[in-house]
Amino acid sequence: MPHTIDLYPFPILPLEIQDMIIDHLHNDKRSLQSCALVCKHWLPASRYHLFHSITQKGTEDSYDALLEFLLGAEHILPYIRELRL
Repeated sequence: MPHTIDLYPFPILPLEIQDMIIDHLHNDKRSLQSCALVCKHWLPASRYHLFHSITQKGTEDSYDALLEFLLGAEHILPYIRELRL
């Protein structure tokens, strides 16, 4: 009888619970950044909170840097709901 290797030694949490965990971290930027690196399912939920509201204060150079970032990362644009300059 062939041996099988269980790649998931622990039960997998339902996606709804995983999303609830990430939602709970909505104010913890560092934890959300870590969650974004855990697995591909956690990336959109983490990005939703990380990029929901962006506040940019400063010089014209800082505005240019933000614009350059956003133009180079168009996949982030759908997550932005509020932009304060």
